[in-house]
Amino acid sequence: MDSINVENIKKYNKIGILTYPLVKSSFTPLINLVSILNKSSCFLCLIAPYQEESNSYFQNIEATKMISFKFTFKRSLLLNLFSYLFLQLRLSFYIFHNNCDYWFFFISETYILPLITAKILRKKIFLVLGNNLIKEAKIKKYPLLSLFYFIRNLSLFLCNKIIIYSPGLISELKIEKYIGKKICIAPEHFINTNIFRIVKPFGKRKQCVGFIGRFSEEKGVSNLLHAIPLLNFEHNLTFFIVGEGHLEKEIKEFVKNNDLSCKIKVCNWIKHDKLPLLLNSLKLLILPSYSEGLPNILLESMSCGTPVLATPVGAIPDIIKDGETGFIMEDNSPECIAQNIIRVLNHPGLEQIAQNARALVEREFTFEKAVERYEKIVNCKW
Repeated sequence: MDSINVENIKKYNKIGILTYPLVKSSFTPLINLVSILNKSSCFLCLIAPYQEESNSYFQNIEATKMISFKFTFKRSLLLNLFSYLFLQLRLSFYIFHNNCDYWFFFISETYILPLITAKILRKKIFLVLGNNLIKEAKIKKYPLLSLFYFIRNLSLFLCNKIIIYSPGLISELKIEKYIGKKICIAPEHFINTNIFRIVKPFGKRKQCVGFIGRFSEEKGVSNLLHAIPLLNFEHNLTFFIVGEGHLEKEIKEFVKNNDLSCKIKVCNWIKHDKLPLLLNSLKLLILPSYSEGLPNILLESMSCGTPVLATPVGAIPDIIKDGETGFIMEDNSPECIAQNIIRVLNHPGLEQIAQNARALVEREFTFEKAVERYEKIVNCKW
Protein backbone atom coordinates (compact mmCIF):
# COMPACT_ATOMS: atom_id res chain seq x y z
CA MET A 1 0.00 0.00 0.00
CA ASP A 2 1.30 3.46 -0.86
CA SER A 3 2.37 5.75 1.98
CA ILE A 4 -0.36 8.03 3.27
CA ASN A 5 -0.03 11.73 3.94
CA VAL A 6 -1.12 12.32 7.55
CA GLU A 7 -2.16 15.93 6.90
CA ASN A 8 -4.54 14.80 4.14
CA ILE A 9 -6.04 12.15 6.40
CA LYS A 10 -6.92 14.71 9.05
CA LYS A 11 -9.26 16.51 6.64
CA TYR A 12 -11.98 13.90 6.67
CA ASN A 13 -11.67 11.26 9.39
CA LYS A 14 -13.96 11.57 12.40
CA ILE A 15 -13.17 8.79 14.85
CA GLY A 16 -14.87 7.62 18.03
CA ILE A 17 -13.49 5.24 20.66
CA LEU A 18 -15.72 3.28 23.02
CA THR A 19 -14.09 1.44 25.92
CA TYR A 20 -15.03 -1.24 28.40
CA PRO A 21 -15.24 0.05 32.03
CA LEU A 22 -11.59 0.79 32.72
CA VAL A 23 -9.28 -0.23 35.53
CA LYS A 24 -5.81 1.22 36.03
CA SER A 25 -4.10 -1.48 34.01
CA SER A 26 -6.19 -0.47 30.96
CA PHE A 27 -5.16 3.17 30.83
CA THR A 28 -1.78 2.81 29.12
CA PRO A 29 -3.13 0.82 26.13
CA LEU A 30 -6.01 3.30 25.84
CA ILE A 31 -3.73 6.34 25.92
CA ASN A 32 -1.62 4.67 23.22
CA LEU A 33 -4.64 4.10 20.99
CA VAL A 34 -5.88 7.67 21.45
CA SER A 35 -2.43 9.06 20.62
CA ILE A 36 -2.25 6.97 17.44
CA LEU A 37 -5.75 7.79 16.20
CA ASN A 38 -5.26 11.49 16.93
CA LYS A 39 -2.77 11.43 14.07
CA SER A 40 -5.46 10.15 11.69
CA SER A 41 -8.46 12.28 12.60
CA CYS A 42 -9.79 15.81 12.58
CA PHE A 43 -12.21 14.86 15.39
CA LEU A 44 -11.66 12.23 18.07
CA CYS A 45 -14.41 11.39 20.56
CA LEU A 46 -13.54 9.17 23.52
CA ILE A 47 -16.35 7.59 25.55
CA ALA A 48 -14.84 5.85 28.57
CA PRO A 49 -16.68 4.51 31.61
CA TYR A 50 -14.26 3.71 34.40
CA GLN A 51 -14.21 1.69 37.63
CA GLU A 52 -11.61 3.61 39.63
CA GLU A 53 -12.28 6.13 42.40
CA SER A 54 -10.55 8.87 40.44
CA ASN A 55 -10.54 9.76 36.77
CA SER A 56 -7.22 11.63 37.09
CA TYR A 57 -5.69 9.33 34.47
CA PHE A 58 -7.85 11.00 31.83
CA GLN A 59 -5.87 14.20 32.32
CA ASN A 60 -3.15 12.58 30.21
CA ILE A 61 -5.49 11.94 27.29
CA GLU A 62 -5.92 14.53 24.56
CA ALA A 63 -9.12 14.00 22.57
CA THR A 64 -11.34 16.49 20.78
CA LYS A 65 -14.27 15.38 22.93
CA MET A 66 -14.07 13.41 26.16
CA ILE A 67 -17.00 11.65 27.83
CA SER A 68 -16.01 9.79 31.00
CA PHE A 69 -18.16 8.63 33.89
CA LYS A 70 -17.98 6.26 36.84
CA PHE A 71 -19.42 2.78 36.44
CA THR A 72 -19.49 0.20 39.23
CA PHE A 73 -20.30 -3.48 38.84
CA LYS A 74 -22.83 -4.73 41.39
CA ARG A 75 -22.60 -7.82 43.57
CA SER A 76 -26.05 -9.06 42.64
CA LEU A 77 -26.27 -10.80 39.25
CA LEU A 78 -29.69 -9.28 38.52
CA LEU A 79 -28.56 -5.77 39.46
CA ASN A 80 -25.43 -6.26 37.35
CA LEU A 81 -27.51 -7.18 34.31
CA PHE A 82 -29.77 -4.14 34.67
CA SER A 83 -26.78 -1.86 35.33
CA TYR A 84 -24.91 -3.19 32.29
CA LEU A 85 -28.01 -2.85 30.10
CA PHE A 86 -28.44 0.77 31.19
CA LEU A 87 -24.74 1.40 30.46
CA GLN A 88 -25.18 0.09 26.92
CA LEU A 89 -28.26 2.25 26.36
CA ARG A 90 -26.31 5.26 27.57
CA LEU A 91 -23.40 4.46 25.23
CA SER A 92 -25.82 3.97 22.31
CA PHE A 93 -27.19 7.46 23.01
CA TYR A 94 -23.69 8.92 22.82
CA ILE A 95 -22.99 7.15 19.52
CA PHE A 96 -26.24 8.51 18.06
CA HIS A 97 -25.36 12.08 19.06
CA ASN A 98 -21.69 12.05 18.00
CA ASN A 99 -21.34 12.03 14.24
CA CYS A 100 -18.21 9.91 13.86
CA ASP A 101 -17.35 8.08 10.64
CA TYR A 102 -15.51 5.27 12.45
CA TRP A 103 -16.10 3.66 15.83
CA PHE A 104 -13.38 1.70 17.59
CA PHE A 105 -14.78 -0.68 20.23
CA PHE A 106 -11.74 -1.04 22.47
CA ILE A 107 -11.79 -4.41 24.28
CA SER A 108 -15.58 -4.15 24.43
CA GLU A 109 -16.96 -6.91 22.23
CA THR A 110 -19.93 -7.39 24.59
CA TYR A 111 -21.31 -3.90 23.83
CA ILE A 112 -23.92 -5.31 21.48
CA LEU A 113 -26.47 -2.46 21.74
CA PRO A 114 -23.95 0.34 20.95
CA LEU A 115 -22.54 -1.82 18.14
CA ILE A 116 -26.00 -2.35 16.61
CA THR A 117 -26.62 1.41 16.92
CA ALA A 118 -23.40 2.16 15.01
CA LYS A 119 -24.36 -0.47 12.40
CA ILE A 120 -27.83 1.06 11.87
CA LEU A 121 -26.17 4.46 11.42
CA ARG A 122 -23.90 2.87 8.79
CA LYS A 123 -20.68 3.65 10.59
CA LYS A 124 -17.46 1.70 10.08
CA ILE A 125 -16.93 -0.50 13.13
CA PHE A 126 -13.55 -1.74 14.38
CA LEU A 127 -13.51 -4.34 17.14
CA VAL A 128 -10.18 -4.14 19.01
CA LEU A 129 -9.67 -7.43 20.83
CA GLY A 130 -7.25 -7.87 23.70
CA ASN A 131 -6.93 -11.03 25.74
CA ASN A 132 -9.24 -14.01 25.51
CA LEU A 133 -12.33 -12.82 27.40
CA ILE A 134 -14.09 -16.18 27.07
CA LYS A 135 -11.13 -17.94 28.68
CA GLU A 136 -10.96 -15.26 31.38
CA ALA A 137 -14.69 -15.63 32.08
CA LYS A 138 -14.27 -19.39 32.49
CA ILE A 139 -11.38 -18.91 34.91
CA LYS A 140 -13.44 -16.47 36.98
CA LYS A 141 -16.51 -18.74 36.70
CA TYR A 142 -18.77 -16.02 35.41
CA PRO A 143 -22.48 -16.90 35.20
CA LEU A 144 -24.32 -16.65 31.89
CA LEU A 145 -21.19 -17.67 29.99
CA SER A 146 -23.20 -19.01 27.04
CA LEU A 147 -24.98 -15.64 26.66
CA PHE A 148 -21.63 -13.87 26.82
CA TYR A 149 -20.29 -16.18 24.10
CA PHE A 150 -23.34 -15.60 21.86
CA ILE A 151 -23.07 -11.79 22.16
CA ARG A 152 -19.35 -11.88 21.40
CA ASN A 153 -19.91 -13.95 18.26
CA LEU A 154 -22.68 -11.59 17.14
CA SER A 155 -20.33 -8.62 17.59
CA LEU A 156 -17.64 -10.35 15.52
CA PHE A 157 -20.19 -10.96 12.77
CA LEU A 158 -21.55 -7.38 12.70
CA CYS A 159 -18.29 -5.42 12.86
CA ASN A 160 -16.37 -4.37 9.75
CA LYS A 161 -12.85 -5.14 10.98
CA ILE A 162 -11.36 -7.17 13.83
CA ILE A 163 -8.08 -5.78 15.15
CA ILE A 164 -5.78 -8.11 17.08
CA TYR A 165 -2.23 -7.80 18.36
CA SER A 166 -0.60 -10.76 16.63
CA PRO A 167 -1.28 -13.71 14.31
CA GLY A 168 -0.86 -16.04 17.28
CA LEU A 169 -4.11 -14.76 18.76
CA ILE A 170 -6.25 -15.94 15.85
CA SER A 171 -6.53 -19.54 17.01
CA GLU A 172 -6.63 -18.61 20.71
CA LEU A 173 -9.56 -16.26 20.11
CA LYS A 174 -11.20 -18.80 17.77
CA ILE A 175 -11.68 -16.34 14.90
CA GLU A 176 -10.12 -18.41 12.10
CA LYS A 177 -13.20 -18.02 9.87
CA TYR A 178 -12.52 -14.28 9.56
CA ILE A 179 -8.99 -14.73 8.13
CA GLY A 180 -8.70 -12.78 4.88
CA LYS A 181 -12.03 -11.06 5.50
CA LYS A 182 -11.94 -8.92 8.61
CA ILE A 183 -8.81 -9.62 10.64
CA CYS A 184 -6.13 -6.91 10.86
CA ILE A 185 -2.88 -7.29 12.81
CA ALA A 186 -2.18 -3.94 14.48
CA PRO A 187 -0.92 -3.68 18.06
CA GLU A 188 -1.48 -0.18 19.43
CA HIS A 189 1.58 -0.67 21.61
CA PHE A 190 4.50 1.70 21.41
CA ILE A 191 7.19 2.47 23.96
CA ASN A 192 9.02 5.72 24.65
CA THR A 193 12.49 4.23 24.88
CA ASN A 194 13.89 7.51 26.21
CA ILE A 195 11.74 7.05 29.32
CA PHE A 196 11.76 3.27 29.51
CA ARG A 197 15.51 2.86 29.23
CA ILE A 198 18.37 1.10 30.94
CA VAL A 199 19.45 3.24 33.87
CA LYS A 200 20.96 0.63 36.16
CA PRO A 201 23.42 -1.76 34.48
CA PHE A 202 22.15 -5.33 34.52
CA GLY A 203 25.21 -6.65 36.33
CA LYS A 204 24.69 -4.26 39.24
CA ARG A 205 21.09 -5.26 39.94
CA LYS A 206 20.20 -7.33 42.98
CA GLN A 207 18.57 -10.75 42.68
CA CYS A 208 15.07 -9.30 42.70
CA VAL A 209 12.18 -10.90 40.80
CA GLY A 210 9.03 -8.92 40.07
CA PHE A 211 5.37 -9.33 39.23
CA ILE A 212 3.43 -6.26 38.06
CA GLY A 213 -0.24 -6.65 37.18
CA ARG A 214 -3.80 -7.16 38.38
CA PHE A 215 -4.29 -9.31 41.46
CA SER A 216 -6.80 -11.59 39.74
CA GLU A 217 -7.05 -15.26 38.84
CA GLU A 218 -6.24 -14.97 35.13
CA LYS A 219 -2.89 -13.30 35.89
CA GLY A 220 -1.61 -16.38 37.74
CA VAL A 221 -0.31 -14.38 40.69
CA SER A 222 -1.45 -17.05 43.18
CA ASN A 223 0.57 -19.65 41.26
CA LEU A 224 3.64 -17.46 41.56
CA LEU A 225 3.16 -17.08 45.30
CA HIS A 226 2.93 -20.86 45.76
CA ALA A 227 6.10 -21.28 43.70
CA ILE A 228 8.20 -19.10 46.00
CA PRO A 229 8.34 -21.52 48.99
CA LEU A 230 9.60 -24.19 46.55
CA LEU A 231 12.79 -22.19 45.96
CA ASN A 232 15.75 -22.76 48.23
CA PHE A 233 16.80 -19.09 47.90
CA GLU A 234 20.35 -20.06 47.03
CA HIS A 235 20.40 -16.94 44.86
CA ASN A 236 19.46 -14.73 47.80
CA LEU A 237 16.23 -13.95 45.98
CA THR A 238 13.67 -11.34 46.89
CA PHE A 239 10.30 -10.75 45.25
CA PHE A 240 8.40 -7.57 44.48
CA ILE A 241 4.64 -8.08 43.89
CA VAL A 242 2.96 -4.92 42.57
CA GLY A 243 -0.67 -4.36 41.67
CA GLU A 244 -4.19 -4.33 43.01
CA GLY A 245 -7.36 -6.39 42.74
CA HIS A 246 -9.71 -8.62 44.65
CA LEU A 247 -6.95 -11.15 45.52
CA GLU A 248 -4.94 -8.54 47.44
CA LYS A 249 -6.10 -9.71 50.87
CA GLU A 250 -5.41 -13.35 49.98
CA ILE A 251 -1.90 -12.47 48.75
CA LYS A 252 -0.99 -10.57 51.90
CA GLU A 253 -2.34 -13.35 54.12
CA PHE A 254 -0.28 -15.92 52.22
CA VAL A 255 2.91 -13.91 52.75
CA LYS A 256 2.16 -13.50 56.45
CA ASN A 257 1.09 -17.10 57.10
CA ASN A 258 4.19 -18.51 55.39
CA ASP A 259 6.67 -16.15 57.11
CA LEU A 260 7.77 -14.72 53.77
CA SER A 261 7.60 -11.01 54.61
CA CYS A 262 11.41 -10.81 54.54
CA LYS A 263 11.43 -12.24 51.01
CA ILE A 264 8.27 -10.81 49.44
CA LYS A 265 7.24 -7.18 49.34
CA VAL A 266 3.64 -6.54 48.28
CA CYS A 267 2.86 -3.04 47.01
CA ASN A 268 -0.19 -1.28 45.63
CA TRP A 269 -0.32 -0.10 42.04
CA ILE A 270 2.33 2.52 41.29
CA LYS A 271 2.11 5.48 38.94
CA HIS A 272 3.19 4.82 35.38
CA ASP A 273 6.03 7.36 35.53
CA LYS A 274 7.55 5.39 38.42
CA LEU A 275 7.64 2.12 36.46
CA PRO A 276 11.03 2.64 34.73
CA LEU A 277 12.77 3.01 38.09
CA LEU A 278 11.07 -0.12 39.43
CA LEU A 279 11.85 -2.18 36.32
CA ASN A 280 15.50 -1.11 36.53
CA SER A 281 15.65 -2.61 40.00
CA LEU A 282 14.61 -6.07 38.80
CA LYS A 283 16.70 -8.96 37.51
CA LEU A 284 13.61 -10.70 36.14
CA LEU A 285 9.92 -9.95 35.51
CA ILE A 286 7.42 -12.83 35.62
CA LEU A 287 4.11 -13.00 33.75
CA PRO A 288 2.52 -16.31 34.83
CA SER A 289 -0.81 -15.52 33.16
CA TYR A 290 -3.54 -17.90 32.02
CA SER A 291 -4.71 -15.32 29.49
CA GLU A 292 -3.17 -12.23 27.86
CA GLY A 293 -3.35 -10.09 24.76
CA LEU A 294 -0.07 -8.24 24.47
CA PRO A 295 0.70 -6.84 27.94
CA ASN A 296 2.30 -3.41 27.87
CA ILE A 297 4.41 -4.27 30.91
CA LEU A 298 6.13 -6.93 28.80
CA LEU A 299 7.46 -4.35 26.34
CA GLU A 300 8.22 -1.79 29.05
CA SER A 301 10.29 -4.36 30.94
CA MET A 302 12.17 -5.36 27.79
CA SER A 303 12.85 -1.71 27.02
CA CYS A 304 14.40 -1.29 30.49
CA GLY A 305 16.71 -4.24 29.87
CA THR A 306 14.83 -6.51 32.24
CA PRO A 307 14.33 -10.09 30.96
CA VAL A 308 10.80 -11.51 31.05
CA LEU A 309 9.71 -15.04 31.93
CA ALA A 310 6.16 -15.68 30.72
CA THR A 311 3.60 -18.29 29.81
CA PRO A 312 3.00 -18.83 26.05
CA VAL A 313 -0.40 -17.11 25.89
CA GLY A 314 -1.81 -14.39 23.65
CA ALA A 315 0.77 -12.52 21.58
CA ILE A 316 3.62 -13.27 23.99
CA PRO A 317 5.18 -16.12 21.91
CA ASP A 318 5.37 -13.72 18.92
CA ILE A 319 7.52 -11.36 20.99
CA ILE A 320 9.50 -13.65 23.27
CA LYS A 321 11.68 -16.33 21.74
CA ASP A 322 13.05 -18.51 24.52
CA GLY A 323 16.74 -17.91 25.11
CA GLU A 324 16.81 -15.05 22.56
CA THR A 325 14.54 -12.18 23.63
CA GLY A 326 13.26 -13.63 26.90
CA PHE A 327 12.03 -16.89 28.36
CA ILE A 328 8.93 -19.04 27.99
CA MET A 329 7.73 -21.55 30.59
CA GLU A 330 5.63 -24.58 29.64
CA ASP A 331 2.81 -23.77 32.06
CA ASN A 332 2.14 -21.71 35.16
CA SER A 333 2.08 -24.45 37.77
CA PRO A 334 4.05 -23.47 40.91
CA GLU A 335 6.60 -26.23 40.23
CA CYS A 336 7.17 -25.05 36.66
CA ILE A 337 7.49 -21.41 37.73
CA ALA A 338 10.06 -22.28 40.41
CA GLN A 339 12.13 -24.42 38.02
CA ASN A 340 12.14 -21.71 35.38
CA ILE A 341 13.14 -18.93 37.77
CA ILE A 342 16.28 -20.91 38.60
CA ARG A 343 16.84 -21.76 34.92
CA VAL A 344 16.68 -18.12 33.91
CA LEU A 345 18.84 -16.74 36.69
CA ASN A 346 21.49 -19.40 35.96
CA HIS A 347 21.49 -18.67 32.22
CA PRO A 348 25.03 -17.64 31.14
CA GLY A 349 23.78 -15.23 28.47
CA LEU A 350 21.14 -13.45 30.53
CA GLU A 351 22.55 -9.96 30.02
CA GLN A 352 22.81 -10.48 26.24
CA ILE A 353 19.18 -11.63 26.13
CA ALA A 354 18.19 -8.45 27.97
CA GLN A 355 20.02 -6.42 25.30
CA ASN A 356 18.30 -8.37 22.51
CA ALA A 357 14.92 -7.60 24.07
CA ARG A 358 15.70 -3.89 24.24
CA ALA A 359 16.78 -3.88 20.57
CA LEU A 360 13.51 -5.57 19.53
CA VAL A 361 11.42 -2.87 21.22
CA GLU A 362 13.51 -0.10 19.65
CA ARG A 363 13.02 -1.67 16.23
CA GLU A 364 9.35 -2.75 16.24
CA PHE A 365 7.46 -0.73 18.84
CA THR A 366 7.98 2.92 17.98
CA PHE A 367 5.18 5.48 17.79
CA GLU A 368 5.80 5.92 14.06
CA LYS A 369 5.35 2.18 13.43
CA ALA A 370 2.09 2.15 15.39
CA VAL A 371 0.68 5.15 13.49
CA GLU A 372 1.60 3.53 10.18
CA ARG A 373 -0.22 0.30 11.14
CA TYR A 374 -3.45 2.13 12.02
CA GLU A 375 -3.36 4.50 9.06
CA LYS A 376 -3.42 1.50 6.74
CA ILE A 377 -6.43 0.06 8.57
CA VAL A 378 -8.47 3.28 8.75
CA ASN A 379 -7.82 4.04 5.10
CA CYS A 380 -8.22 0.54 3.67
CA LYS A 381 -10.64 -0.18 0.84
CA TRP A 382 -14.06 -1.19 2.14
